[in-house]
Order: sequence, then C-alpha cells, then structure tokens
Amino acid sequence: MAMTQTEKAMTNQKLLIVDDSEDIQELVRVWLAREPLDFFSCADGRDAQSAAADLRPDLILLDVDLPGADGFEVCKRMKSDPATADIPIVFLTGASSTEEKLRGLEMGATDYITKPFDPAELRARVRSSLHTRNLIDLLAQKEERFRVLAENSSDVISRQALDGTFLYVSPASMAILGYAPEEIVGLKLGGFVHPDDRKAVETTYAAARSVGETGQIEFRFRRADGKYIWLESTCRRALHPAGGSVGEVYASAREVTLRKQMEYREQVRAETLEMIAQGRPMDDILNRLVDAAHSQEPHAAAAAVALILSGAPSRVISAMPCLVASAPASMMRTSSPSCRTTLRGLVLALA
Repeated sequence: MAMTQTEKAMTNQKLLIVDDSEDIQELVRVWLAREPLDFFSCADGRDAQSAAADLRPDLILLDVDLPGADGFEVCKRMKSDPATADIPIVFLTGASSTEEKLRGLEMGATDYITKPFDPAELRARVRSSLHTRNLIDLLAQKEERFRVLAENSSDVISRQALDGTFLYVSPASMAILGYAPEEIVGLKLGGFVHPDDRKAVETTYAAARSVGETGQIEFRFRRADGKYIWLESTCRRALHPAGGSVGEVYASAREVTLRKQMEYREQVRAETLEMIAQGRPMDDILNRLVDAAHSQEPHAAAAAVALILSGAPSRVISAMPCLVASAPASMMRTSSPSCRTTLRGLVLALA
C-alpha cells in the first residue's frame, strides 16, 4: 500500500549520495545533519542504479565524475527506467562551464551544485528540490491538500487543462509574474512564453501528458510589465480517478532569472577572453559585448561600453587598448543606468 502524504510527513525523507569520495559523502551528512533526512550512499553508477530502484529515495545527489559510467550516463539510465525516472537528481560537479551544467539539466537533472559547495547553498538547493518533489506528489493526490500547500508556497503552482489553459494559479503569481491569479486563469500558457521557447515548452508538456514523464524545463515568461523572466518549471499529468485517463497537468515554477544571467555572463566572459587570445579585431570584441548587453537589456546604449571601461580593471584595458577609441562618438550621447549596470557586470567578469 502506498504511503499517504500524512504518513510521509511523519517520517524522514531519503537522500541518496552518489560520490566516490567518502569525504564528500561525510561532508554532505554533516552539513545536512539537522534536516529531516535518512542518508544512504554509494560510490559508483552501478550501485547507484540498484540503490535508487530499491530505496526509492526522495532525492539523489549525483557526482558527475564517477569511476566507470559518469554521472551523465547514470542520470540518463535512471531517467529511462520507469522505476527511477521520477526521482529528482541534483548534480555535484566541479565544472564551471555553462555547457556542462546545461547538459545535466537537459538530461533531466533538477539542479546542480558546484564544488567546492557552500553549506548554505547545499541546504537551500536540497530543500528546494525536496519541496518540489513533495509538491508534485501532493498535486497528483488530492486537490484540497494541493490548494492549501500551493497557496502557501513561494513557487507559482498551477493546474492546466490539456490545451494549456490555466484552471488554477497560486497567489505567488502576483509577486513573481506580476499577475493576480484571476488575470491568468482562462488564458493559455503559450501566450506568455517567449516565442523562441514555445516549441520546447510544448514538447515538454506534451511528453508529460502523453507518456507520464515528469517534465522539467527552463523558459522565458512575459511578466505583466512586458519584461521576460526565466522560470524553471516542473510539470506532471494528473489522471482521473475513474478510468485513469489524463485529466489535467499540474505544474510548479520558480524564478531563476539571476542564475541564467550569471550563466550567460560566464559564457560571454569565456568567449571574450578567447577572442582576445586569438587576436580578434577590437571591433568584433566590442560588438560581442554590446550584443551581450542588448540581450539582457533591450534598450541598452552601446555608449555604456566606453563609459564603464574607464573604471574597468587595468588587465582588461591593457588587453583591449583600442576598445574605447573604437566606440563611435554617436554612442556617447545616449546611455541608460540598466545598460551601464549590465555592461559593467560583463566587463568586470573578465577580470
């Protein structure tokens, strides 16, 4: 007999740590000692798959650099196995490249934590992942319990019809999206999604409806003020009690705009340093920085490049001696505080 949510709330949740370093395993246990968790651990991918199927943990912390099959391969296998597909996975990685982090998220991981990790960040990400897991489980059981939890959640919780029409939206929509719940109910999700992200969102939600996968996706959502923010969304189908047909889709979403901006800045930093190392023309470097700023601040003025370089680290200026001179005088006549802030972050990231 399946455990009810009330019974589950009275027991510790199970955390499986998959890392070949016993020191890391012990460190995680120490830093999460005050959390209501039962700890299990293993050191390689083969044992991890077996343990996940037997224990059915509430969350898996999975090291990328495992001996034998690496964390990516282990994650792929778990997500393809119905017995473990819905268990959330958080990667532990020493990599700082955006590409590697995105690769893990695209394979179905819920989140990632970069080593060496901060205790507060570890606790926050574990709590968030477990909260989302609990929330999705609750959504699939009983609407009354769902509504109580949803209305007290900091995430935006929603119920959607099979065509994407919002049937219910939690009060957190006001703070995150700028819309009161009643302003969204009756409208379709696709109307708020950035055009470049619509196909991916439709594909993810379609998979959740048709094959029962727990869909996870990051996409841009248009706020009430017209600006786009990044949301990390988890969706799951709900079956009708009678007949077992798919009735609705339950979803939770949290804002991850700041994280996406930092990932983008890291990408721009790497690209710009590579351009400098290759001896690329200064106009190309300037244009790359301006394009990067415009992607984060649509009304950015290129003049801000010249305005902020005077305060940039000497190493950056010495690497790009022609950058200020290459900025046309016309660029100097317009600027915006938000543009200067955006470009300052991009340039200072090169230091």
